[in-house]
Formats: sequence, C-alpha cells, structure tokens
Amino acid sequence: MKISTNPPQHLSNYEVLTHFLSLKEDNDQLQADIASYTERAKGKARAAIKLQSDRKAHKVRDQSEEQTKAEEVASRRGSSSDLIWVQDQVIRYLCSDFNATSRQDPDGVARLAKDVQRHGLVKAEVLQICNLAPTKPVELYCIIEEPDSRFQPNPSERLTEIAYDVMSTLADTPHPALAQYSTYRTSYGDAGGEQEGMDGMEEAMVSQEFVHEAEWGAGHEEGVGEEKEDHME
Repeated sequence: MKISTNPPQHLSNYEVLTHFLSLKEDNDQLQADIASYTERAKGKARAAIKLQSDRKAHKVRDQSEEQTKAEEVASRRGSSSDLIWVQDQVIRYLCSDFNATSRQDPDGVARLAKDVQRHGLVKAEVLQICNLAPTKPVELYCIIEEPDSRFQPNPSERLTEIAYDVMSTLADTPHPALAQYSTYRTSYGDAGGEQEGMDGMEEAMVSQEFVHEAEWGAGHEEGVGEEKEDHME
C-alpha cells in the first residue's frame, strides 16, 4: 500500500452534486437488479415446488446471461440504506433554494473560476465564489479578504464586475433534470413540498409556544421550589 503525501484536492459544490447524482444512478440500478433477482428467485422456487394455493403456473421470464450475472453480483453486494439516505440528503441540500448549485452547469463553473482569477484572488476565494455564487457586491465582502485595500483605486467597481461574472453563469431556474430535487422559490413563500412541510411544522411549534404562554403567563409564574411543594401536596 502506498501512502499519498499530495495535498487534498478541493471540489466545488457542482462537482460534489455531479458525483452524488452519478452515485444515485448506480444505487438505483443496484436496487433494481436486487429486486429483479429476488423476484426471479421466487418465481423459480414456485415453478419447482407448486403449492395448492397456486392456481396458475409461474413462468420465469427469459433474459440475457449478462443481465443474470449482473443481478447475481448485485444480490451479493447488497444496498446500504445509510448510504442512500446520505446521498439523498446531500442532493436535496445542494438543490435547495439557498444554494445556486442547481442553476449552474459545468461550463459556467469553469468559466467563472477562470474569469475571477484576473482579480488576483486566492484559490480559497475562487472556490467560495463558485460555491456560494454571490450576485451582490455586499455579499463578496464575506468571501474576499480586505477588498477595499486590495481593489484600489475603485473597489466597488471590481466587486460589481465579479458579481456580474457570477450572474452571467447562473440560469434563472434550476435545470429540468434537478427539478425533482429542488426547493427553489419562484415567489415569496412558494417553495417545494418538503420546504412547505418544514415551514408548517415551525408554525405549529410557534403557535403551541404562544398557547403555553397564554395558559401560564407572567401572572402564574412561581419558583421551582414552590411548584414542587404544591405538586407534593
């Protein structure tokens, strides 16, 4: 075994999303092969051992030898529910409305990383700009260190140029292939189903809190010791 001493390579959010989408395709195919293998095994067992409750003969469908081997390999490998949960959570997070990843494309991310380098940014700042995709100059102050002193004589103009470079690489809406994972807000208060469910749960918790305060209130406040004594009586 060889131990690598090379520094770790940092990936953009779009590269991470692409990797997990590819992983999802592999896991979906793996689960389909496992389900097909299980169904064929049941069919072979029923064809070999006929039960009285079986009114019709079970016939196992024909398929290629390559597909049969693929299903056998998938059955031995099995699928990890934990891995599938992680991949789904990562995809949903990167496609959420507060991330611009679902509105990016490979050419746009590569062009953005190349264009912003003319401003003398370090690699970490370039990566953060590609990941966060800030579209306002004020947002760049959280990413670029000391822009007022580095972008003399007109820092506001340089920041506006970077924000324009970012906007030129973003689509107006998420790409169709990512629409099923996206919770992108088209208008205020309008988002995907999962986001609406979370908002409803938060509203219910707030309403319960107000009900609790209305039942007890400041006039019913008592010390911890007094409350325990009343309860004991």
